[in-house]
Amino acid sequence: RAARRAEARLHGQEAALALVQDFQARTDDPEVWAGLQSEIVLAYLDSLNVEAALAAADLLARRAPTGDWVRWSDRARYEMENLLPGMPAPAFAATTVDGRSLRLDSLRGRIVVLEFYAPRNEIFLREAGLRNRLYRTLSERLPFTALAISMDPDSLITEAFLEGRDIPGVHIIAPGGLDGPLAELYNVNLLPTRFLIGPDGRIVRKFVGSAMEPLQAEIAALLNLAAGNDAGGPRR
Repeated sequence: RAARRAEARLHGQEAALALVQDFQARTDDPEVWAGLQSEIVLAYLDSLNVEAALAAADLLARRAPTGDWVRWSDRARYEMENLLPGMPAPAFAATTVDGRSLRLDSLRGRIVVLEFYAPRNEIFLREAGLRNRLYRTLSERLPFTALAISMDPDSLITEAFLEGRDIPGVHIIAPGGLDGPLAELYNVNLLPTRFLIGPDGRIVRKFVGSAMEPLQAEIAALLNLAAGNDAGGPRR
């Protein structure tokens, strides 16, 4: 994956895809073939070629050496059908750590960052300072909500982490953690994972791993687009 992404940065997505396909053509190991096929699915997705990505996922499911790859293919197809930019963010209801009921659709009209994390995750902790400053600034200037969803199955760990700390966001503990319904609904398997959701309730972009700077840039682009639409509207 690192090689594919490096090639994409240097020479573009088509070159990255060709690199993976070349490696795949050279292997006789079914497990290696399947791993490379999953990278082909992701490469097509990075290029926004959803039709080709779906076909590649179907091929992986047909030729997969183990059930794990079949399940991976199923989850990839689910994401392509439900979680791509422009699609409505899947609805859910949850209870916050302070006992309030919350529905995602109640936040319509606000910019939302849906943040899946674990309190002991190294990336989350390393970015905490930048995260907290960004979320505070956005909350002061915009209709903005960060839904911080802990995926640690031990609720006591999350409660201890939050106690005495000023961590911006509406905090939720996900039932079942990474094996629970919220993780399945948003196809979360790596942490942190964040979804930027626009005021219209549609997904703008998904971020996995270290993402504060690209998240900030994407929010700025979203605001610029909204400002441009307002400026181009009818004048009285």
